[in-house]
Amino acid sequence: MEKKRIKIAISQRDSIDLNYSSDGEMVKDISYQVIGCKNFVDQVEATFKGFSGNISDLRLPEGDSHSEILIRELILKIKSDWNFPYNDEELCHCRVVPTEVVDQAIISGAHSVKAVNRMTSAGTGCGTCRKDIEALINHRLAKTSSKQ
Repeated sequence: MEKKRIKIAISQRDSIDLNYSSDGEMVKDISYQVIGCKNFVDQVEATFKGFSGNISDLRLPEGDSHSEILIRELILKIKSDWNFPYNDEELCHCRVVPTEVVDQAIISGAHSVKAVNRMTSAGTGCGTCRKDIEALINHRLAKTSSKQ
């Protein structure tokens, strides 16, 4: 059994630090420290408290709240299926907006390109990054298309 650790957070808000043992398919000895709103804490506990078993038994949340988005990321990382669609540090070069800022806005509720524009100013210059913003929204919300 290999010991693993995954940390996920919304900057200055909710976070989870999860430790577990895994032999590839089986997970056991899960422990975690979670900080955040009641909804996030409750969903983390409902998903992971006392869990021991096959990784495939961990079900992905389907909603679009920040809690479900973060738990979905955590489960995908446990399953080694996390493939973030944009790897450059800066997403919007015109406005010099880091990818992390755009991602945090999406997790926090900016679920359309226009909402991300308003929250971060990304995509309000030349517009070439709008397709990347939409790809991040789609990835975070586990959808094939998003509202503009």
